[in-house]
Amino acid sequence: MKQFILNKSFITLFFSVLLFGCVDKNYNDPEHKEITPLPEGTATMTIAELKALHSGRDNDTTSIPENTIIVGQVISDDEAGNIYKELYLQDETGGILIRLDIAPIYTNFRFGQEVAIICDRLVLGSYGGNVQLGIPSIYNGSPAAGRVPGPLVEEYMYTGDIAESVTTIDATVKEIFDTPDNYIGRRVRIQDISGRDGNVAFAVKDQSTNRNFNDNSGSSSNIIMRNSGYADFAEEMIPQGSGTVTAIVSVFNGTPQLYINNPAVDFVDFDGTVTKPPVEGTPPTVVTSLDEDFEGFTQYDDFAREGWNNIVEEGNRQWFINAFNNNSYANMTVYRAGEKRDVWLISPILDVEAAQNKTISFETRQEFAEGATLKVFVSADYDGSKAPSEFTWTEITARISDDGQSGYGSWVNSGDIDLSSYGNVVVGFQFEGEENVNDGGYSIDNFQFNQ
Repeated sequence: MKQFILNKSFITLFFSVLLFGCVDKNYNDPEHKEITPLPEGTATMTIAELKALHSGRDNDTTSIPENTIIVGQVISDDEAGNIYKELYLQDETGGILIRLDIAPIYTNFRFGQEVAIICDRLVLGSYGGNVQLGIPSIYNGSPAAGRVPGPLVEEYMYTGDIAESVTTIDATVKEIFDTPDNYIGRRVRIQDISGRDGNVAFAVKDQSTNRNFNDNSGSSSNIIMRNSGYADFAEEMIPQGSGTVTAIVSVFNGTPQLYINNPAVDFVDFDGTVTKPPVEGTPPTVVTSLDEDFEGFTQYDDFAREGWNNIVEEGNRQWFINAFNNNSYANMTVYRAGEKRDVWLISPILDVEAAQNKTISFETRQEFAEGATLKVFVSADYDGSKAPSEFTWTEITARISDDGQSGYGSWVNSGDIDLSSYGNVVVGFQFEGEENVNDGGYSIDNFQFNQ
């Protein structure tokens, strides 16, 4: 790449003379903006080199050397409202988020447009590990990269040509998880991908919502698509079946996420096939003791631990992992699910006969559950070969949280439950909830046997 080194005053003069006429001061009048190519060799640093300057720590900022200019292509589009006061640029080395205090942005920085940024009066910061470019600012008492005020945007940013196509790289969910630094901040195309939350909308109205997606690349973790509840498409249903999604890769606390501009463009070729989880399971393993704390998973992933069965008899959602205050637990709900759910979480076979302590215990929490129920059963004949309801189950008495009809209830310990009269059994937690936006759910944690 050709580079030139200029002092700060000459940089400003250089862009003012060559490009100022191309910068539209009226952010809502894109039709009258002249478009002139940026001079060859404008960039003095790649986006990857710029990001590498930052320490990577949240609550900290990194100054940028003088005479630093990056050039990238706009890959975000806030017209549909899913992205707010943020602009993503990418070049051939990577992508970065720039925080701007203007809205809308798409009228001034068009999708696919080349943009140059004079960086040395800006700083690098990060939020949840995602490197950002902005003005020196303070957030919650710590240094941060703040939004560039509207009147200053034209001092730092200059536009060039709008490309006929936007560079997009092919990726799989597994590749994004395995090598996230190759994709963060860039526009990717993921084929044969499908939603994993059932027949749901992109977001809950007026509420940012995480939706789970996966492909057939072998990733054990779903990738989150983060959608705004204020987006024009928030209440549209996610296309069913498998297809191709084009999205921007971001990251939060080490976990990759996807952002789309508009599903009308970013979702293509979805076949509409609804694939429900199988009602049969796998043969449960035999354990002599058990201490399941539901840790070691990514939030919102389906719970999957060897020996356990997570079976949907009705609905499209398995028991999944949720977390709060660094504590993970199994969760099931019908809140705004738009469907009835009957879902089982079934333990391995407990070797009660050989156990010294023949008791189990666990904790439950009721959450906004006016009509949903959680029941606990044991079965001596469950083998995973068919739906749980086709086996013999005996309901057992346990203390279950019941103070969460209108909010988050208390975590309640079941007490020690003696299994000595049942022999070797599995324990099944059955959640049932009607199609009702007022019904919430239950959580389970700290299941113990022979402890």
